[in-house]
Amino acid sequence: MATGPGEITVRQLLLTEHFAGHVALGGDQALDRSVQLVTTASSVAELGDLPPHALAILSRGALRMEDLTADIAIRRAVTGNLAGLVAELPPTGLPVVTRRLAEKLQLAVVLVTQVDATSLAGRLDPIVRAPLLAAVDGLRIAVERMLRLPADPLELLSGLREALGLSAAIVRADGRPVVGELPVAGWEIAGHLAQGAAGADGEAGARLFPLRDGDTGVAVPAVRLTGAPANLWLVAVLPPRDAALIGAARSALVAAALSYSLHLADQAMRFEREVQHRGQVFAELLEQGDSATRHCLESATALGWQLFGWHNAVQIGLVRPNVSVPVGTLISCLEAELRRDGVRAGVLPRQQGPAFWLTWQQPPTPVEITALARTIRRVLLNIERDVPGLEFYAGIGGAHPGIAGIATSMQEAQQAFVLARSRDVHAAVEVMDARAVKRILLGWFPTGPLRDSALSLVEPLTGEDATGELSRTLRCYLDHESSIASTAAIMGVHRNTVIHRLRRIRALLLVDLDQPEERLAVHLALRLVQSDPALD
Repeated sequence: MATGPGEITVRQLLLTEHFAGHVALGGDQALDRSVQLVTTASSVAELGDLPPHALAILSRGALRMEDLTADIAIRRAVTGNLAGLVAELPPTGLPVVTRRLAEKLQLAVVLVTQVDATSLAGRLDPIVRAPLLAAVDGLRIAVERMLRLPADPLELLSGLREALGLSAAIVRADGRPVVGELPVAGWEIAGHLAQGAAGADGEAGARLFPLRDGDTGVAVPAVRLTGAPANLWLVAVLPPRDAALIGAARSALVAAALSYSLHLADQAMRFEREVQHRGQVFAELLEQGDSATRHCLESATALGWQLFGWHNAVQIGLVRPNVSVPVGTLISCLEAELRRDGVRAGVLPRQQGPAFWLTWQQPPTPVEITALARTIRRVLLNIERDVPGLEFYAGIGGAHPGIAGIATSMQEAQQAFVLARSRDVHAAVEVMDARAVKRILLGWFPTGPLRDSALSLVEPLTGEDATGELSRTLRCYLDHESSIASTAAIMGVHRNTVIHRLRRIRALLLVDLDQPEERLAVHLALRLVQSDPALD
């Protein structure tokens, strides 16, 4: 018989300390009967007067299990739809016929060494009645927390422990704890969470499952995702002595999960507002520069920004800017990955993409800038790996002092990230400084009639090959000093393939690649096609 929310089964009662060394008869279905009352019976005849779902305890004087009256007691208990009988284990052993009768009629018969019926009923009955009260109390606690959102998940878990004594944690779908700790290994609950994700039972997706040593696991999706398995779960582990809390734990975790969902939603809204606020303050900084007003300086200081020192700006772009990733989510991912690499920066939302700057007390050395570029690329590659579909490129501006230096470095970062976009490399990062030859090349990306002339040089390639294979091969070939071997290695093809493509390219182009001036013009035109999103 299935139990409802807050109900206790015979099996769960047997897990408590009051039934040490017991013998249980009747089979699994009998032990899963719901117990709604624990009471005593002074005789076998009195069993007929007890309410349904009662667990009747009879002392040695009321029932001797080795006598024929045991069979009568079992039949009367079944007729009255009782949850089961508790009696004293006979010193001479239980007759086989009595054992078979309990199994045939599927009645739970629990035998213990000694029975003090009144005392045992007094200890067990509150356990049976408590879950309903505990569930209500757990819901009350959770509702209170919904009205006063927890500062962090640890506060929520602490409240569950204080109110119900629950050992609870927030875990990933693979069982690994995210917040809090559990007395069992993550792999032990991971399989149960996967089953729950496929078809969770109980109220609001709550799931009960057995663990080793008689423990019971209770799991609820921390945030329910439409049409997808849950990422996070609220999980509690109850030892046998706390079997009475199972119903309460389930109800409390459901309410706590709702509270946690509201907390996460509140956090997301706050972060989105903060991101917008950052953008507004940064726009004021760029406009006011070294003449920033008191209000602007106070706002920037409140955001934790360093305004004085030497600044290197970083501008990040997406190869496919239409990828549907919320700006707040993208910024949050960037900040988290940067922190893992020891870089603390407030990322800004900009039209070109996320941006930020780092501040040095002294002008950074070339070695430090090189290390920064490697860090930025590593961060972008990590996010590309974790979020399929994202492809980044980035530019780093030169180091400039003061508030006005932030704007100057940001302009250079935007120029550098145009160069980065022209490279056929995942998470390409370019650095712009006053001595870079690339700054001169950037000025050659033409506009107007000159732009059209440049594009006409490579139009035969783009018109003939819609896949862009020939253009990429030629760009890689020119980027690497016209080396066939280097081009083949970088593109991952055989050198004969490169030779064959170059023959096609020479046949299509109206210029002579053996002439340095014409080769340079084609090279710049290819850079223009790659760097301009409108030409993709």
